[in-house]
Amino acid sequence: MKQEVADRLKIPKFGHCKDQPRGHLEPGIVRMSNEVVRIINRDTDIEQDLKDKLMDAVKKKKDNVMNEMIQQLEKERKERMNNLVNKAPEKKVYRQRENSVKVTGFNPRYNEEDLREIFEKKGNKVRRTYIVKDYYTRANKNIAYIEFEQSIAIKESIDYFNDRAYDGCVITVTNAESK
Repeated sequence: MKQEVADRLKIPKFGHCKDQPRGHLEPGIVRMSNEVVRIINRDTDIEQDLKDKLMDAVKKKKDNVMNEMIQQLEKERKERMNNLVNKAPEKKVYRQRENSVKVTGFNPRYNEEDLREIFEKKGNKVRRTYIVKDYYTRANKNIAYIEFEQSIAIKESIDYFNDRAYDGCVITVTNAESK
């Protein structure tokens, strides 16, 4: 081992250390131990250090952006869940028009077209029919609103259809109430 060190000391200095006395360590030389000396290429090490620092900064920025996106998505998901759980279902408000009636007690299998046909048999033109449905199940709530073309049809419909049995059900027809 001592012979190897002696052999290395015989090698002439080169580069930045060329004019320096023996035993003096220049900034580019690192002594690992008395036997091992490692020469560092400063240009490539600085360049590599900069690359490593840049890659670390890019990775941290990417991680931060990803974490922000995940947090934003989680926040939006929680808001949607809270809206679904805590928010009462929005009821469709049927705004009263002067020629509307409220119909209850009809056969739950009826759809809007069936109610239209029933009320038009009396000879009055129906402008619109609307059956109220459950917000979640979309099941018929057995309440409907019928809007006629003429206001005279309201009195005729109430007189003719109110408390009348139709298809096994007793239909109740009243003036539509504004909500």
